[in-house]
Amino acid sequence: MEIIEIDRLGQLPPSLHRNLYVDCERNECSHPNHASIAGKMPSSWILYDFPQAMICDNSIAGPMRSPLSFLLQQNKFWFPSGEQVSQMLQRSDFELISMPGVAIQLSACCGWHFNHFALDSLIRLAAVYERLLSHDPVWREAKIIMPFGEHGFESSIHELKPTVRWILEKLGLIDRLHPNNGWLAKAKQAHYFDRVFMPDVDIHFRSKNSQAVNLPIFTRNILRPIQKALGVLDDSVERNLILWADREGLIRGVCPDRKREILSQLQRCLDRFHQENPEAKRLEIHEFQHSTAEADCQLIKRAVAILGPHGQQLWNMIFSQPGTLVLEFATWEDLFEAKDNRPCGYSIANAAGHSYHVIETENFDHFFGRNVRPDTEAILIVIQSYLFNDQRERS
Repeated sequence: MEIIEIDRLGQLPPSLHRNLYVDCERNECSHPNHASIAGKMPSSWILYDFPQAMICDNSIAGPMRSPLSFLLQQNKFWFPSGEQVSQMLQRSDFELISMPGVAIQLSACCGWHFNHFALDSLIRLAAVYERLLSHDPVWREAKIIMPFGEHGFESSIHELKPTVRWILEKLGLIDRLHPNNGWLAKAKQAHYFDRVFMPDVDIHFRSKNSQAVNLPIFTRNILRPIQKALGVLDDSVERNLILWADREGLIRGVCPDRKREILSQLQRCLDRFHQENPEAKRLEIHEFQHSTAEADCQLIKRAVAILGPHGQQLWNMIFSQPGTLVLEFATWEDLFEAKDNRPCGYSIANAAGHSYHVIETENFDHFFGRNVRPDTEAILIVIQSYLFNDQRERS
């Protein structure tokens, strides 16, 4: 971890811009509809330390309303550009309110929803979690900035979705939250503090065929302190589940016929594995259905593999032990190469230390795709490799 202290807010000199790049290459696997990321991701990250800084959406500006030249964000298309931030700060009805003390900027857009919280706020929180609980007086009193609901500063902490609230209570941080605007376009005010910390845990990686300039990916294993605090790293928990995490009936949900085919083939694969390896640990397939946050966490800790389409059901992988096999039903192009790319699943898997695979999926679309059809054969190849090769090596 590197700390960069900013003496004066305004335009950041180019030398202080994050310049960590790795090449994103598709790892050619044994099936054309199965892919994984080639190479390993670095684990370094940066903590920015700003004096007299204003927090506005997912950006930071000085009290003179001069925005910084960058925004720290995991999904660039959800947040406004630097020009938009500048325009908002110049509005005559936009109020700046001075707040004493220290703040930690985590996220903006929709952070009260588990979907956005898991793929943005929680990862940044993990980077500074141990410092927040330390005896350092600066960190001990620091406020945690994130939106509670769609009403910005007027939102109540009770607007946090149940799983988000449970996680923050479990981490012992619920009383240190400070509300923030969820959408800059609707904001009427912003708070600035004596000192603001902002963790930058992104790796910007390049794809040869990508239309996008930078694809931000979270640093490897950055989620470990959170996993430890939530009890995810408990070695006494028996891991014996292959979790099917579908979005049944929703956008990107798996076609019922394809679901039955996949689950039937997976069960046959398991039966054959146990017949050939009678001494091996008994594994079973479980269809995940959301219950309470605590019950979900206890269940998902037992997973050796999680399969599902792009979306928050799959994001529950934050509750699974490092090394879990993650299969995301999507397309390589949509996740890593399209102009509107969304490598969220890989970001979370990388942060949690999991083994990640893309299963090419017909009918996939982020906003309109229903009854998607992941490739059954590609799924079986990944699971069979885990069972008959990886499992034997571990035993």
